[in-house]
Amino acid sequence: MSPMYIGLEWQEIMSITDARSWAAGELGSIAVRDQRVVDRLIWTLAKSAEHPGRTIPQACGGSAETKAAYRLMDNDSFSSESVLAAHRERTIERMPSHDIVLSIQDTSHVVYDSPPNGGGIGLCSSSEYRKGALMHTALAVTTEGIPLGLLDQQIWTRAPEETRKNRSQTKRSIEDKEGVKWLECLDRSLEAIPSRVTVVTVCDREADVYEFIRKALLEEKPILIRAVYNRRVIEEHRALFALVESSPEAGKILIDILRDAHKCLPPRQAMLAVKFLQATLWPTLGKAKMMVEKPVYVVQAKEIDPPERAEAVDWLLLTTLPVTSFEDAVEKINWYSRRWRIERFHYVLKSGCGIEELQFQTLDRLKKAIALYSLVAWRILWLNYQARETPEASCAVILEKHEWHALYCIANNTPILPETPPTLEEAVRLIGKLGGHLGRKHDGMPGVKTLRRGMQRLKDILQALSIICQVPLLSMDMGNV
Repeated sequence: MSPMYIGLEWQEIMSITDARSWAAGELGSIAVRDQRVVDRLIWTLAKSAEHPGRTIPQACGGSAETKAAYRLMDNDSFSSESVLAAHRERTIERMPSHDIVLSIQDTSHVVYDSPPNGGGIGLCSSSEYRKGALMHTALAVTTEGIPLGLLDQQIWTRAPEETRKNRSQTKRSIEDKEGVKWLECLDRSLEAIPSRVTVVTVCDREADVYEFIRKALLEEKPILIRAVYNRRVIEEHRALFALVESSPEAGKILIDILRDAHKCLPPRQAMLAVKFLQATLWPTLGKAKMMVEKPVYVVQAKEIDPPERAEAVDWLLLTTLPVTSFEDAVEKINWYSRRWRIERFHYVLKSGCGIEELQFQTLDRLKKAIALYSLVAWRILWLNYQARETPEASCAVILEKHEWHALYCIANNTPILPETPPTLEEAVRLIGKLGGHLGRKHDGMPGVKTLRRGMQRLKDILQALSIICQVPLLSMDMGNV
């Protein structure tokens, strides 16, 4: 199988010992004039990728390097926007081999229970005592579920007056509400996309905002969102939910449901009844002048006989893309099921990279650090899902010879090497084993947090071998050690 399977060099993304080449590739086009700042940015990103989850002093490895990293965050010659702009260019370069790419939007709270002293960290929720920031991200994902990179990310805090409930919410324009993030992100995420690539924006129920739907209809931008409001349907003179319930079933599909860690439920399969129809939605109360007489397509996927204690699947999806057959409806359901990737991205960013443990005293510093760690989180997430999508590919496309040699021998406690490199799935399982994954039949593939720990252990092992053998990491050949 070719390393160009998904339109990018796998080795550039994943080489454990050559994170610097990957970092240079992601930030190579950053708009910073001072080459010394660029070099320090690349070095800092590479160190963060080599030691995900460790503090900045631990990742840097020395007092001088740590001071340089902190000074970098105070440097005004670059910003979080310039970091993400450079990475976005690389993300777009990875798109042309795909006809359709999903842009998954979501908001997450970055919470600091013990915020550092300083005036830069504000509020991130309706509580006046919850310090932190809000982060809205658009993640590019293939229809198979492989993350390609970030298309947009915005970070902000709430003013104290915004934490109190405002009873005049419906009278305010969308531009004066936080919900404008969906519209702005839609525009930014579609900038400079190749014409042959169709980008479909996928969002959860929070994006069920009429102004967002209206914008997508008027500008003919593909969106796929989950409905939460029981809007009135013009053609039928009744509510949307009742119309869907009275519609005929188009067919059934079987989908895989991930394990529920909160309820301690294992992975399962769910049988879903599928319906689809076309409807013209009435605007939110008080906004009749915004009416757009263009229909949206509605798809319902509702679980049949869900098991006890499990939350039944019941998705009501709205899309501006035509749905005229059962196959079209199933396609949209499969696309929406990829929305979980953005949740995993936020999980890796917080639990794997530890951004909620950062002690920066200003929002500007915090935004720069989160931008760099976002690239690291995407890299870890990519490995996890690429191994699931192409399990039979050789691990040699992401691991150099001495890397997989060391991985195989340490994880299996043997000096005997196989004649051929392990597959990508086998290598990921071995990395997971180093991170504490038990590898039992019912355990499935290692999770992103376990992979992060395993990658860190492998890096430490390779570093120790390099010191013992007095051979630079990039020139090591385990066959001669």
